[in-house]
Amino acid sequence: MDNGFGKRLAHARAEKNLTQRELADAVGITWSQISRYEAGKAKPRLAVLLKLADALGTTSETLSGDAEDDNGREITLMLTDQETKEIERFAESESLNFNDAVQRIMAMGLKMRYDKNPDMRAQLEADMPGAYEKLLKLLAKDLNE
Repeated sequence: MDNGFGKRLAHARAEKNLTQRELADAVGITWSQISRYEAGKAKPRLAVLLKLADALGTTSETLSGDAEDDNGREITLMLTDQETKEIERFAESESLNFNDAVQRIMAMGLKMRYDKNPDMRAQLEADMPGAYEKLLKLLAKDLNE
């Protein structure tokens, strides 16, 4: 098993001057599980990864090695010409660049989906308490800039 995650976790923990036990307590798991992660013997579930990132003041992408920096994950969208034109129109009307327009559209879409599906929203909150509120704050911040 690749131990890049374990090394990144140990490094981030050391930067925060936390013991394995302190990090484990902050996340709600055992210190031995932190030890297993750092030794490369196990990898966390997504919900635990997100809690680890939050406790360490970083992103899940940074810990997992899925990002080159802390600015998020790069994705490729398969858009039709019509969809691209619609996003470009939206970006222009909101004075945004294309990527920021896509991010806002995706955030609005997630909010709509969570608002229409209480079970999905409840699962989100069970996995990541406060995530829906963070989404609302992100949208409010974007709309007020």
